[in-house]
Amino acid sequence: MESPLRTNPTTRLGSPVASREGFANSLRIFLGKVAAHLIVRHYHLVFVVNRLGQPYGIGPRRKFALLRKIQRNVRNTSGGTTVEQLLLLAEELFKIPPSLKGDVVECGCWRGTSSAALSLVCALVGRKLHVCDSFEGLPEPRNDEERFDIHAGSGERYYVWEKGEYSGSLELVRNTISTYGDISVCAFVKGYFRDSLKTFDPGPIVFVFEDADLASSVEDCLTYLWPIMPHGARFYSHEPWSEHVVALFYDRTWWREKFDTHIPGFYGSGRGIMAGLQYSQIGYTEKYDAAKLKELGTKIIQAPRPAERTV
Repeated sequence: MESPLRTNPTTRLGSPVASREGFANSLRIFLGKVAAHLIVRHYHLVFVVNRLGQPYGIGPRRKFALLRKIQRNVRNTSGGTTVEQLLLLAEELFKIPPSLKGDVVECGCWRGTSSAALSLVCALVGRKLHVCDSFEGLPEPRNDEERFDIHAGSGERYYVWEKGEYSGSLELVRNTISTYGDISVCAFVKGYFRDSLKTFDPGPIVFVFEDADLASSVEDCLTYLWPIMPHGARFYSHEPWSEHVVALFYDRTWWREKFDTHIPGFYGSGRGIMAGLQYSQIGYTEKYDAAKLKELGTKIIQAPRPAERTV
């Protein structure tokens, strides 16, 4: 008696059916790569030609030069941010009115890839960049629950955080920025955030980019930076996929005890806000004045239900 494998034409090696399935699968993979490439190129083009940056006197030519520098930076360094993520952060910095004075803070820089890109943008918009990191890797996770973090939306991927991971020395980061960025606009704040930010006093902070990984480290960043952020300033996070991090922005008890204020919420939980036609893996929260919002904002009124028809 012949085996089912030999008698089933749909599974026989080299059969027309198997060949067609293999070709279709290869075609799907190829078309997926083409589509992904076109989506990225579309975002790059939109970044160059849109109006963002005009209040700072930044036009398409300077933005194209910035794009090329960021591409070179990402290509030649081993950081944790993509070109598209860095362009998104650049766009968000361009949106801040020049009249709103204040500095930019980065919390967690690893090898300096994002720091170099942010320094280029800060030089264009005339702001100082404070690069904050232990330069010795992650601190010890607060507990076993924080140590294990599932990467939401990415299938079966997860992190097991360990002390010392993602370590980049201060010398390495300075060298990355000197080579691929603009170190003249940078200041460096060394130490774990719970210690270094305690005495950090740069004045108003209009923009924060956090890539701290651990929710306890994000808490430390918020504890010391939130009070010096004006209303309307945004706090960007590289962990929109993290249940532990996103939950912090909805923890009513924590916000009430720390700042006697409302929860700010979080935009982009899961895969992040959109960067062009794709998800960015970056989310954010915004500091707003609840009292002013209630006074001047627009109340959302539920549309009346249509009357039920009677027969």
